[in-house]
Amino acid sequence: MANLKRRSYAGYFTGVLMNCLVGTILGATESALEYVVANLQRPIGGSTYASMRDSGPIRYELGRLKSNLDLLICAAEYNARIVDYAVDQVSAPLSDKDRVEIRARATQVMKGCTEIVQSLLWIYGSSGLDTSCPLEKIWRDVNVGARHGGFSKFIPEEMIGLTLLNADPISLSRMF
Repeated sequence: MANLKRRSYAGYFTGVLMNCLVGTILGATESALEYVVANLQRPIGGSTYASMRDSGPIRYELGRLKSNLDLLICAAEYNARIVDYAVDQVSAPLSDKDRVEIRARATQVMKGCTEIVQSLLWIYGSSGLDTSCPLEKIWRDVNVGARHGGFSKFIPEEMIGLTLLNADPISLSRMF
């Protein structure tokens, strides 16, 4: 037992931030989807549908959002595997390119979660913005979390462009 190597994520700011915060936002997005699905018996205001469950377009949109969420989860898991591999292979730490790509994928996950929760709020209706509604709290948390400086608009994408052009991403940001 004394020979077992302990994992250390020290020095892996990118991996920890881009995985932990993303994981939290993914979990909140999943909760928002579950909340809306659990409340499908609600009527759709301004329509003749007795409940949201009766609407083909609502069922389609829920299916589309669930599929999108599944893809975002896969992207986050891919990022986590890259970081775990680097931690396990002490001699092969994350390169700047790896870090930039992790940040770019994490940014896409955050943007995707924001879009999913926004769409769920459209499905649920304006009562979802009442401060006593769990969906409002999730919507607010996802939107605030996705605005963390690490996911700044356009910066992760420009950093990918810099690495593709063999330029130094540090010229744009040290947060990767």
